Order: sequence, then C-alpha cells, then structure tokens
Amino acid sequence: MRRVLATFFVFVLLCAACGDGAKDDSPGSADIRFIQASPNADLVDVFVDDDKEFQRAVEYLEVRNYRGLSADNSHLLITEASSFPLYATESLSVQDGSRYTLIALDIRSEMDTLLLLDDPLKPDTNRTGVRLVHAAVGISDDVDVYITHADDTNFDTEPAVTELAFKDSTTYLNSDADEYIVTLISSETGAFIAESDRLNFNGGRVYTLLFVEPLSGSSAVEFQLIEDLT
Repeated sequence: MRRVLATFFVFVLLCAACGDGAKDDSPGSADIRFIQASPNADLVDVFVDDDKEFQRAVEYLEVRNYRGLSADNSHLLITEASSFPLYATESLSVQDGSRYTLIALDIRSEMDTLLLLDDPLKPDTNRTGVRLVHAAVGISDDVDVYITHADDTNFDTEPAVTELAFKDSTTYLNSDADEYIVTLISSETGAFIAESDRLNFNGGRVYTLLFVEPLSGSSAVEFQLIEDLT
C-alpha cells in the first residue's frame, strides 16, 4: 500500500507562461528560459556573449520566461547578482527556431548547467507529457521513479524510470491526463526517499518535473512542476 510511506512533501506549481511567452521569430534565433536550481546561490545574473545581460537577479527556484538567443554558439556566464564571483561558464549551441530550458544546478561552488530541448508538440486533449530532472543536491543516489494514479492504492507497479542520476533528465514520458503521485526510491538500496502530493497533469499540456532541494528543512525533496509552452 503506497500510503504506508505517507509523508508530506511540498509541491510547487509554477507556470512558465508568466508574461505572454511569445516565441521569438527573428532570423537565426532560438528561445531559452532559465531556471535557478542551485540551492545556495541566492540571486544570480546570467550574461550571454560580450557580457550582454540576459537574465537579472534570479532567485532560487525561479523560472524566467523565454527570451531570444542567437542560434549559434554562445558563451554564457552565471554570476552572483550585482557582483562578479563567477559561478558557471558554458558554451551553448542551439538550433534556429527551437525552444530550450537552461537549468543551473548543484551548489554554487560546483555549479553546473543542463540545457534541455523543449518539446513543441501539443498532445491530444486527453493525453499529457512530462520529463523528469534530478536536481536534488542532497540525494546522491540514483533514483527509480514511480508514477502512479493518485487514487490507486497499490504500489506494485514497475518504475517509470530507473537509475535517474543527479544532473540527469529523461525524455518526455506520455500518459493519460490525470492526477498522479510521484515516488522516489533509491536505485542502490531500495530505500524510500520521497513522495509528492497529488500532481495534476492536464490534457493537451506538457511539463517538466524537477526534484530539487526544499526551501525549508521539513522534507527531503521538493517537487517542482513547470508547464512547458506548446
């Protein structure tokens, strides 16, 4: 029975479409949104090419709207806001007309970035899609991820994903639109790690679900569900 493992965890739903989210159709451009998932970096600034300001004063777990970027090799810097201790530097190669999600993750002294290509295809009205990102610094184990219908009392299903490592992600997983509960189990030991609240995956939508460090110490993992634009 799943509820033998009943533990309450924080669920944060952030819509990535704050603002108009309009796609940049200028010649030779791609669209990138930025997610700050480095737990102790506080506010960060993001610069692209020749120190051009790209995103400013981004808080932990904040999702910034899509912005246009030259569809070519670009050099990216992530620094402390209003200062210049350098946290991360990365060369980005993006394709014209595509959309991406760029995630800063790990602690600030070891900050890394993950660039994900967003799925532009809209599912049918009764279907949904979600990709998973392991960004929880405090969980060193690879995790097996179980995604079960919220009203299903049995927990004898196969995992949707096995051995998802820190700083890694999945492709989009497709399923029926419904409410689900996501459970993380250690791939190494089989020990329970975390369980989400009920997550509502709406039909005709696609999402990114991040496993991140919680804002408070009351839970092992925070589940952050972000709607991807289609």
